[in-house]
Amino acid sequence: MHRLSGIVLVGYLFVHVYTTSIRLGGPAPWNSFLLTIENPLIYAGEWLLVAVVAFHGLNGIRLILAELGVSIGQPQRPIYPYKPKSLGKKQRYFILLLMIVGGILLIGAALEYLIFVPLAMQGG
Repeated sequence: MHRLSGIVLVGYLFVHVYTTSIRLGGPAPWNSFLLTIENPLIYAGEWLLVAVVAFHGLNGIRLILAELGVSIGQPQRPIYPYKPKSLGKKQRYFILLLMIVGGILLIGAALEYLIFVPLAMQGG
C-alpha cells in the first residue's frame, strides 16, 4: 500500500504541475480552468488525496522509526519454534497510534469537505 500510495502521489505531482502551469497563460485560461473543475467530484478527489497523503506520510514515519530500531524490539537468537520477537507490543501500539492520528486527519478533511466546500461553492 505504501508503494501504491507513492505512485499515486507521483502521478498527482505531474497533474499538479500541469494544472498550475495553466496560470502562466494569464487570468483568462486560469478562470476557464477553474470553471471546468468546479465539481463536487473534484472536491471528493481532493479528500481522497488527503487520505493518500496521510496514509503515505504516517506509514513513512513508521517505517523510518522501525528502520532506526525505535519501534521494534531487540534482535533475539532464533530458537525453534521460530517466533518473531522483534514485532512486539511496541510496534503494535505505534501502529495503533498512527492509525488514530490518520483517523483524526481524515475526519478533519471530511469536515472541511462537508462544511467549507459547500460554502465556498455558494460564494459564501
